[in-house]
Amino acid sequence: GRVPTAQQLTGDLSSLSSMIYDPLTTASDGSRSPFPGNIIPVSRLDTGTQKFAQYIPAANLAQLINNSNISVSPSAVADSNQTHFRVDHYLRSSDQIFARWSYYDAPNTAPALAPLWGKEYPWTTYNGAIQETHIFGPGTLNEFRFGYSRDNIFQKAITESGTNLAQAVGLKNTVPNAPDGGALPGVTVAGYNISGGSRPTGYISNRFQYSDVLSLTRGSHVIKVGADIRRLQYDVHSSNSPNGDIAFAKIFTTKTVGGSTGGDALADYLLGAFSTATGARTVNSPAFRNSTYNAFVQDEWKVTRRLHLSIGLRYEYAQKAYDVHNKIGIVDFSTGNLVFVRQNPFDPNDTAVNPNVNRALLDPDYNNFAPRFGFSFDAGKDTVIRGGFGIFYDVTQANELNFLGFVPPYQTVISITNSPLAGVPSTYFSGLFPNAGAPNSIDPGTATFSHIASDRTPYVQQFNFNIQKRLFGD
Repeated sequence: GRVPTAQQLTGDLSSLSSMIYDPLTTASDGSRSPFPGNIIPVSRLDTGTQKFAQYIPAANLAQLINNSNISVSPSAVADSNQTHFRVDHYLRSSDQIFARWSYYDAPNTAPALAPLWGKEYPWTTYNGAIQETHIFGPGTLNEFRFGYSRDNIFQKAITESGTNLAQAVGLKNTVPNAPDGGALPGVTVAGYNISGGSRPTGYISNRFQYSDVLSLTRGSHVIKVGADIRRLQYDVHSSNSPNGDIAFAKIFTTKTVGGSTGGDALADYLLGAFSTATGARTVNSPAFRNSTYNAFVQDEWKVTRRLHLSIGLRYEYAQKAYDVHNKIGIVDFSTGNLVFVRQNPFDPNDTAVNPNVNRALLDPDYNNFAPRFGFSFDAGKDTVIRGGFGIFYDVTQANELNFLGFVPPYQTVISITNSPLAGVPSTYFSGLFPNAGAPNSIDPGTATFSHIASDRTPYVQQFNFNIQKRLFGD
């Protein structure tokens, strides 16, 4: 990787081949004057980026080798422990049961050029199932299954005990406490291997599944009737830029405004002249719950010796997930306003629910019928014709639920962009992040995500048709 040298971090950029220009000398025609000797005066160095510089590892190669001046070999933990159990038990001729249980643990780490730039990836999962098979009589079989799984998966930023590193480098109004806050901000400088801290993210999920399938063999028909119920508990631990994410590019130290001649992203960094900055001042951790109810009937029908039909119908209803804390919201795109489950989202002590909305804020979708049809026909002369059609409904990924909680004031994210067409930046690194707004308002410039209330369950229609003929052989 390539990192700034100790000399460069003092403002002495004389080792760079590119001329560095002073944004404060921007003239009306957009031109700028260079820093004498490519040296930025100490008085012009941003106090925040100077504090962050102490966390940048020192170059340890005398000269650039393949554009690298640092070589490190940190140790990574890539361990995993697995345990599996299975029991099969023959109760009687008409009853059989089996059970299994699995455990997986992986306390992994992902080191970086600097210790505080690394990540930890603790990952623990549990998975179990029980199945009972019962024969009621000739041609009648029932299978009951119960399944459970638990995931505890996180990405953790490396922190220093008792120190809020984001505040230590001068950032204000970031998330104060671990596990969300307290790490270094994420800092990128174009052309250099600088990353800073990582974004904590993860979740704990519990999934329960109950299913029962009854199989009936009656003459030329094999009929299956079944139901499936699933319950999801999904506790989110995910945040956007809780310690700040700041990017620097070659913008304010070029020869002309908006030009590409001269300049260097490192010079912009030393001046604190960032291109974009994003920071969260509040973090939300919703605890989502939902249930899914499914039922089906399927008939495998041997119409004749040559014609087989498969006819079925499945119905699926997926309850829209709600947050047990009721701290979610969406945008009403007809008005441009945010809609919340709570009546007063700005008062954390007021838990009253808005009577005009449902707890999920999304419209239920009750018409998820999925027909299935297939056939196989022996056309003779070693030729078989097959075809099928089906509708298949998707399931909303748990990760998509996060967006319901990524709304202000529950999670407030401020994004600031210094226009590349401006002569000087409007905000410097040491000025991040602006003071919080009033508790009954949402700050200007706040970014948010949103679902659309009328979103229906996604689905696909699949068709297939093929002809198979044996060309050689008996």
